[in-house]
Amino acid sequence: MRTTVVPAVVGLVLLASTGCGEGSAADGPARAEIVDAFTTEATTALAVYLDLDNDGGDDRIVGADLVGDSAGLAAEVTLHETAERDGLSIMEPADAIDIAGGTENALAPADAHIMLERLTRKVTTDDVVSLRLDLDRAEDMTIEVRVVTADEAVGLLTEEER
Repeated sequence: MRTTVVPAVVGLVLLASTGCGEGSAADGPARAEIVDAFTTEATTALAVYLDLDNDGGDDRIVGADLVGDSAGLAAEVTLHETAERDGLSIMEPADAIDIAGGTENALAPADAHIMLERLTRKVTTDDVVSLRLDLDRAEDMTIEVRVVTADEAVGLLTEEER
């Protein structure tokens, strides 16, 4: 497995090791570009949000781990999705997060996201969190997640995500 470090704001096109075949974009090689990755300051747990473009085939995030200087920052890293139950939005663990092919995808509040739980120290805007995304079809990638204030985070979300 090859891991590539990605400055989250600059982005990277990630090519899968599978060959190109005929069929729809969803059947082709997975190609995901991280456009942005951010989280907010926190003391006990934090959510990681991503904007990514996938101009290739369907893929899934099947796991995530803290790496480099961020290893050990949290006791647990989990994938989450938000479901509606009895009119309430409830966050629950997910086995995977789908990344539809040929579309822009967002891991956002009240939607799918990555949780870092039981932090071992406070995370502030001076920090950068290094996170490896384990992908089902494409090669795993390592991203640098910038830490922003709550006010900055609101400005990074679309109206629909707010």
